[in-house]
Amino acid sequence: MICRGLGSAPADPIRQPTPTIPPYFLATLPVPFGRRRQGSGQNADDLQNRTRAEIEAIANDFHARLSRASAKSIGAIYARYSTRFQQSIADQVRTLFEEAERENIYIPLENVFFDTGAKGYSSRRPGLNALRTALDKEQVEVLLVFTTNRLFRKTYKSLQFVEEELVERGVRCIFVKSKIDTADEKRWRFVLQIYAAMDESVVSMYADHVRAAHEGLFLRGMVVSSLPMGYTGEVVEGEETKRKRPRRRIIIDEDRAEYVQKVFGWFTEDGITIQSIVQRLNGDPEAPSPPKSPSGNWCHRSVRYLLANTCYRGEWAYGRKETKWQSKKDYAMQVERAEPLKVEQFEHLRVVSDETWYAAQARLLENESQAGRRSKDGDRKSRPRVLNGMFRCPTHDQPLYVGGGYGHNMYCKICRGLPKDDRAIFTELNRELALKLTCEKIAELINADKDLVERAIRSCEEAIAADQQVDPAVLKRLRSEEERVRRRIEFTVRNLGDTTDDERLAADLLKNLGRQRAVVLAEITHIEATLGNDVSVPTESEIRATMQQLHLILTKAAAGVTDEDAPLVRSIIKMVTGGRIDLFQKGERRPQRGWLQGRFRVKLLRFILEQCPGSHPTPGDDAIEITLDYRKPVPFVAEADRAWELSQDGEHQCDIAVLLECSRSKVRRLLKYAAEQRGETLEDGRTRRKSLKRKQSPKEESDGK
Repeated sequence: MICRGLGSAPADPIRQPTPTIPPYFLATLPVPFGRRRQGSGQNADDLQNRTRAEIEAIANDFHARLSRASAKSIGAIYARYSTRFQQSIADQVRTLFEEAERENIYIPLENVFFDTGAKGYSSRRPGLNALRTALDKEQVEVLLVFTTNRLFRKTYKSLQFVEEELVERGVRCIFVKSKIDTADEKRWRFVLQIYAAMDESVVSMYADHVRAAHEGLFLRGMVVSSLPMGYTGEVVEGEETKRKRPRRRIIIDEDRAEYVQKVFGWFTEDGITIQSIVQRLNGDPEAPSPPKSPSGNWCHRSVRYLLANTCYRGEWAYGRKETKWQSKKDYAMQVERAEPLKVEQFEHLRVVSDETWYAAQARLLENESQAGRRSKDGDRKSRPRVLNGMFRCPTHDQPLYVGGGYGHNMYCKICRGLPKDDRAIFTELNRELALKLTCEKIAELINADKDLVERAIRSCEEAIAADQQVDPAVLKRLRSEEERVRRRIEFTVRNLGDTTDDERLAADLLKNLGRQRAVVLAEITHIEATLGNDVSVPTESEIRATMQQLHLILTKAAAGVTDEDAPLVRSIIKMVTGGRIDLFQKGERRPQRGWLQGRFRVKLLRFILEQCPGSHPTPGDDAIEITLDYRKPVPFVAEADRAWELSQDGEHQCDIAVLLECSRSKVRRLLKYAAEQRGETLEDGRTRRKSLKRKQSPKEESDGK
């Protein structure tokens, strides 16, 4: 921020009147605390008034002893401090005025420039820019700076500024406390280079000391940075910060933590989307605002950050990111460290359980794959995303992509690039039809299985009797898998590579390994939670109520899924089918002549038990193979199937017409349709008559007699 005067030269060349600070000088005095926070406005105003009075007194005293006419040259002053905790502008200005008086240099009030709360790394500072303007206008003959580190913290920037902006213009530069004067042409470059290099190294030393102090406070559970929602600071008696304020200890804010638990519950238990959670929070007048939100409103990013924050499961970290100055762009950027500086588990700061937190991470990983452009017409019913990623081409072992006409269909990307006769999947899968038939099929299975209740109770009783609620081998295997992935992560962190490509590949690998580890940890947490709970047998009423609720949800979803119900429907289908439905081509490889057949394994018994309230033992492998044809229902398909069955039994077409009460021409069309759907060729009447045991129909025999 700029503190400068723009007054004109006095009329009397012999004796200067006592200078006064112009109004615009007072208006441009800095706000030393940068962005004002609530409650700090009075302190900032007091510091402003005090700084104004000090500078005015210093300027009056100096101008009273040295006039412009008696001075040898016209000079300028530049002063700076870095943080809002420093208040040294007046002290620097006083020292520089004293040196100017000894050197017989007159400094007008308009040639006093300074920056408050500005980092020495930056080149774009208001006060420094104003100094550059004065140099361009040739208003300065000598520049006085307190020390070399007040100008820049980078060695090459200090040398460049002094050489290009000052010396090449014929302007003399004096670093008062560093004893550097560019008038000494033989020594000043060498000495400035040494001092500037020392300034740059001292900054890193200070940073290490500050981090060490912060780490100590962090391990004690003190507030060292901004806190996530749900936490607050409790005053620690007898301890103060650098600003003479009470030191605070991190504790849980019960009111805000309640909303954190609500968000996790909505996301993991109710299956609500992040966007719906945003709408609920913004629609609740009692809901707190997200931290650091300029508007005070929740958004997708703030909710996702909350769900991914490890603090809520008691794992706190210090130094996840580091600040790196971008010299060319002249700003600081936060860069993620490979590992935090310190990680500590604080159980007294836990807000949600490990099981809930890892369940949220699993859903967040699923949501990452649900990308794509938004539809222009906003019609999501015809383009449901519930089953995205579940349909697969078994030949190429990859999921189907969304495409086709206006994004209504799905197709195999590899198959589409092959000739028609070589494609494993030729027909595109309609998304709306696929959701409808899948939901109807699973709902039908739940409703049609009359022995499901008895089998569920019997399997629980057998598992409890055999003490096989959790297989120890499964838990051991998962822990070994987690250890293997963790070692790969550590190895990758230690060997990031030397080139940019190596670093990019390592970053992608770390991201994938982190996802794998999160999924494995979620399974381990779920099994350990099951081990710690009392296992019980669900009652018949609980099982029937669960079946009825699932049947209702799926039946409703078959008619169309809303954004509110989409995550729940997806989780149900994924758990029942295992998240994989293989597709096979049926019919002809021609438009409107073929269809896709889905095959998947349904673990209905296990799914029902998991949905029942309470903790229940895991049954054995009860999966059954399901085959489902994804094709639009034809009004006369039942008649065609019946006509085909009669034809295969040896009935003549005229007799089939009598049984179906229709014309012989319609029977011919029904048989032709049935043959096409089965991929067979319909024989003509004469050829077929030769293969029949009974050459004539009863009607023909009676007519012949």
